[in-house]
Amino acid sequence: MEPSDDKLVEQCQSGDTDAFGLLVRRYAGGATRLAMALVGDHADALDISQEAFVRAWRHIHQFRGESSFYTWYSSILRKVAYTWLRRRCKNTDHELRRL
Repeated sequence: MEPSDDKLVEQCQSGDTDAFGLLVRRYAGGATRLAMALVGDHADALDISQEAFVRAWRHIHQFRGESSFYTWYSSILRKVAYTWLRRRCKNTDHELRRL
């Protein structure tokens, strides 16, 4: 039987990287699909979802269980994706002005 997200998060908050690996494997596909829907490029979506998992690990102690782990993680992913999009638009704007 697979451990629940709540149990895995509890283990993560105690420093268990293997538990976090299980969460990553559990949600990597959905994370990549969400990122892909936001940015439209598969390679960028993989990078964004990975960066969001890194940030989730760094801030796992802030997870309070007021939502599901995936809801919390997806809010991190959205912030990463929106930052990426703002940078891309800024760079595109800058490139256009140079022309």
